[in-house]
Amino acid sequence: MKSNKTKNFRKLLLLLSIIIFIGSNVPTVSAATINVDPGLQNYEIQKLINGSHQGDTISFLGSSYSNISLTINKKLNIISTKNTTIIGNNFNIISKVGTFAFYFTNTSLGSVISGFNIITNSDYGIIAANVKNITINFNKITGSYKDSIYLKNVSNSNVNHNNLSNSNGNGLNIENSNNISANKNQIKNNKNSGINIYNSSNIEINSNNVINNNLSGLSVSSSKNISVDKNTMENNGHGVYLSDTNKINISNNEINKNTLNGISLEDETENTYISNNNIFKNLNGIYIDSYSVNDTIISNNIQESAKSVFTYLDVFDTGNGIGLGQNYQESKNLVNIKYNIITNNQNFAVKSNPQYTKFIVGPNWYGSNDPEETGVCPMVCTAMMRAKLLQTAKSYEIGFYDGNTLVKTLPSLNVTFQLNGENSKTVQTTSGQATYDYNMDTTKPNLITAIAGKTDLSLTLAPQPLASNKSSNPSKGTPNGDQSINSSSNLESSGNSTANGTSNTSSGNQKGKTNVGIIGSSISQKGSFGTSNSDGQNSIEVSVKNTANTIKNNPYTVLAIFALLALVGVGYFKAKFN
Repeated sequence: MKSNKTKNFRKLLLLLSIIIFIGSNVPTVSAATINVDPGLQNYEIQKLINGSHQGDTISFLGSSYSNISLTINKKLNIISTKNTTIIGNNFNIISKVGTFAFYFTNTSLGSVISGFNIITNSDYGIIAANVKNITINFNKITGSYKDSIYLKNVSNSNVNHNNLSNSNGNGLNIENSNNISANKNQIKNNKNSGINIYNSSNIEINSNNVINNNLSGLSVSSSKNISVDKNTMENNGHGVYLSDTNKINISNNEINKNTLNGISLEDETENTYISNNNIFKNLNGIYIDSYSVNDTIISNNIQESAKSVFTYLDVFDTGNGIGLGQNYQESKNLVNIKYNIITNNQNFAVKSNPQYTKFIVGPNWYGSNDPEETGVCPMVCTAMMRAKLLQTAKSYEIGFYDGNTLVKTLPSLNVTFQLNGENSKTVQTTSGQATYDYNMDTTKPNLITAIAGKTDLSLTLAPQPLASNKSSNPSKGTPNGDQSINSSSNLESSGNSTANGTSNTSSGNQKGKTNVGIIGSSISQKGSFGTSNSDGQNSIEVSVKNTANTIKNNPYTVLAIFALLALVGVGYFKAKFN
């Protein structure tokens, strides 16, 4: 029994030795580079591709090739280091797809195409279908009858650093796909959209320039989990168009000068998050015409929307910072609109529609402390952010507040500081504040003014006395909104009146700051505060005390007053009884 086991073990060892010997003597197949020489015809190039192996590189050496329509059926690196021009043809038709210059099939996973100038003369410049791990980088594609790049049922793929222009369809069309990244592409002058995404998920659209496309810069429909970050969307139809979407994040983009809306929400939109975008000079900044569920619009800069009669909207529905369309419907999770800058729009800052007479909006900066200067539609109920001018130990600071809370997420805006009406200095806010430190002659009166939009806030500093042995007795801020005084100087605070013509301040409760601004100001209605001296006495108290001291120090003044009263009494009775 033991002998049989020993024999079997020896046979196993012999078999393993034979396998190892054979394996070590089989030549390895490494990836090869196959050159495509100048002048080759399409069928010759396709023959090279068909005869290549997985992982090979197909390198185009010529400057130009004509009537090209190539099918990639294995993992290959298709490259040109000479910016080779590929002129496509319109004859090689794939059923239900169309004609193309390059077509990546379902067996081409892991392929790369890079470095070509593709003049299509076909439906598509590049098609990838039913495949994953495709990389399309550093190509220029022009003149497609349909789309420059078409991805259908594609996953885990990248489209980066391409120039896609002048197609009759979309620059980049993504359908039924997931985990696609499109970064740093130049996409312009396409007759449909720059980028179209349909029925797809987990798509990143980052750092692209999408300009002058007829329908939209970016159109997203029936899709979810889309990130749109740091793109420029200018001179398109819509900047960004959303329809039947969920979890779309639109952040840090420049969305300007589009013929239609900067951002449009249509049909049903859920969990849309729109933040930190500059949205300037569009038909409407953001147009909500959807059944909106838990959408958020926060910390955007929305300015200079312009009315137009040459659009699909009624002129009254144009020129708004944020507008509700006729199809807007509220859900139990209301759209959250707050901490935006919404100014200088030709119609309303925020406009409702007739179905919603009390559309609720959170606090935003409307360019003024005066409620009548906000430009908000009468059917909108909104809280207001307000500007406050503060003095710190070393500088003067304007901040933008929601109540007593500094709004650090407010987008940057310009504030102009002036000293005595001159020496203007424009400072950009950071985290809701702008600060400037003036060098001034403190022995003379000085006026500090901060101008933000339609609001100007000012602080008058009385001359500081020369150094003396007397101790100062500074006034203190009071909780009812009286002016707070810095202990080192005499101050007068002035600014704009509130809507009801009264003037007020908020208490200076911020640590290390003296609140000298006003809330509820209008640049057209000037108001001012009374003065405050270093003893905390107002001008009336000073007059009364000075009169009392005069009488006390000169008793003859009292006799003179009584004599005068007696003469007046005698004259009165004479006139009465005669």
